[in-house]
Amino acid sequence: MDASHIECRVNRHSWRPEDAWREGSVFVQTQRCPRCDAARSQVIDARTGMVRRTTYAYPAGYLNTGGGRATRESIGKMRLALVRSLARRSL
Repeated sequence: MDASHIECRVNRHSWRPEDAWREGSVFVQTQRCPRCDAARSQVIDARTGMVRRTTYAYPAGYLNTGGGRATRESIGKMRLALVRSLARRSL
């Protein structure tokens, strides 16, 4: 897994607004993570601001092979690998 993918899994995505437009009674907002290039699209109620639907598109290699969400344990292992690599750089 790419280092930027690990960072996003451990620290969450750093979403940045990309575009927005109105479609009838909703707004559609797109965002992109500058670290791993994942994309998020949200359908937002134009009256209440509530998010009705969110979809994601991930770069190749981001998702777990075999499916399923990352577990707390697997994220913990990724966090240790990330911290260890950062600690080695500071020596």
